[in-house]
Amino acid sequence: MLVAHGIKKRSVALAVGKLPNLVPSLLQLPLKVQERVVVSPLVAELLDAKLADRPLALLVVYGDLFLVIMLLVLVLLAAKRLQGDAMLQQEDRLLLAVISCIDVYFFSRELFQARTMSSLKLFGQYFHNRWNIIDWLALSFTAALVISGASGSYVRDSIGFRCLGAFTTSLLWLKVVGAIKVFSVKLATFVYSLSIIMTDILDFALILVMMMLMFAGMFHLLLFKTVE
Repeated sequence: MLVAHGIKKRSVALAVGKLPNLVPSLLQLPLKVQERVVVSPLVAELLDAKLADRPLALLVVYGDLFLVIMLLVLVLLAAKRLQGDAMLQQEDRLLLAVISCIDVYFFSRELFQARTMSSLKLFGQYFHNRWNIIDWLALSFTAALVISGASGSYVRDSIGFRCLGAFTTSLLWLKVVGAIKVFSVKLATFVYSLSIIMTDILDFALILVMMMLMFAGMFHLLLFKTVE
């Protein structure tokens, strides 16, 4: 009986795997349903098998992860190295050039993905995915960091440049998390659970920030002294 059940399960998996529009059909599902379906054992096994049968796809996935980590390290280095530099050195220009090349590559990937989704009449679904929004924000702020770093020393010495570097690296960390979740069903489940938790506590976090600002304003007024 167990052997017959295993054969039946494998035949179902093979039949589903041969469907021509499996991935576009998955993309048409609502986001929450989509994330639950892709981590189910049957669909996860099918998607892994599709990737395993295509070495070029695996190469692209691993290459993207390597480039994302490389971009994060280079942005961290640039945000720290460019502060206080009166003039850009040759190494600084090379660093900004490498960051720009990687950023343009990911921009082209996102544009190609958006165009493909549009051709499938799923362009609205593309922007309903929060990870795509995070990718666009990370790449846009990386481009802004490069432009600021190539500007004058007065820009690199400002507090705004440090804030831009800190915010850009935080977005790139989220992009790394989005890149590694495709390698394991458990990782994808943990990331999905964390995103649901963050969504649920968003209202509480907003109230908490307002309470902190209220107390900060109170203590500022109590402790503030006018300097004559």
